Amino acid sequence: MALTQALKTRGNRLGGKTGQVFLRRMGVDSLILSGDVLAALSAAGVVHRMPTSTRDVAAVQAALNQWMAESGHGLTRISQILALSIDAD
Repeated sequence: MALTQALKTRGNRLGGKTGQVFLRRMGVDSLILSGDVLAALSAAGVVHRMPTSTRDVAAVQAALNQWMAESGHGLTRISQILALSIDAD
């Protein structure tokens, strides 16, 4: 998430999902905080809204680090698993 924050701070029009999608398309192992991913993070008790505070970003990063260590998957795969784990009505 540090790279996403750097793009948001230093890049022009690369804040929010734009920077996340840019990284993914460039082949960087990255997370996209879509609505479904946020819903999955909320269901897991990690955060309950878009992580904007330092505390929320740290909580998301800690959860991602734990899931990566447990599963052996990267951020892209974990992002996809989170998104697909929510039942979108």
